[in-house]
Amino acid sequence: MVEEPLNIEVGPRTVPTIKLLRKNLLSGEKVIFIDKNQGSVRELKKINETTKGKDSFLVGDGSKLPVRDGAAGTIFVKDYFGCHNKFSMESMKDDGTLDSDKREDVGENIHQEWYRALAPGGRVVILENATPPDINELIDDFTKQGFILKEKYHGPDSANVLEEADELKKRGAFLKGGYSLVFEKPR
Repeated sequence: MVEEPLNIEVGPRTVPTIKLLRKNLLSGEKVIFIDKNQGSVRELKKINETTKGKDSFLVGDGSKLPVRDGAAGTIFVKDYFGCHNKFSMESMKDDGTLDSDKREDVGENIHQEWYRALAPGGRVVILENATPPDINELIDDFTKQGFILKEKYHGPDSANVLEEADELKKRGAFLKGGYSLVFEKPR
């Protein structure tokens, strides 16, 4: 029996988003949710009790995925490289701006780790909407690792990686400065 590749969402907090992706970006039904925060994982388990055992919820770090080489078909992150994971809550100043001296390190080798975990033809889907970091820097980091940029969307079009993109665009759910990227590991 051939095991289908896993879908992994890194850093979902309490709002799992991977299941909203376009079906052609997913590699099956099973999802592993990985978050550093134990409270978030506990809440995800409660929210998703209807999964009937298909999904797994783990406390962990996105730069050290608990899967064998080539096991993942899709790795998804939302607002991961922006403030939600690069900046701790302590980095917020009173005026709402970010103190870059208090940045968290999301892992220098995260691109290498995700390349290891993905099967050939597997995808990394990045949706940055809250406080998107420099898009060119992110593209450069992933392509240097060997990933191929397959899709790139800006502003409201960043919703194009989601199944209900048109409805979300109508509601103005995506910020002008946001973007989404789809990278593929070569076959």
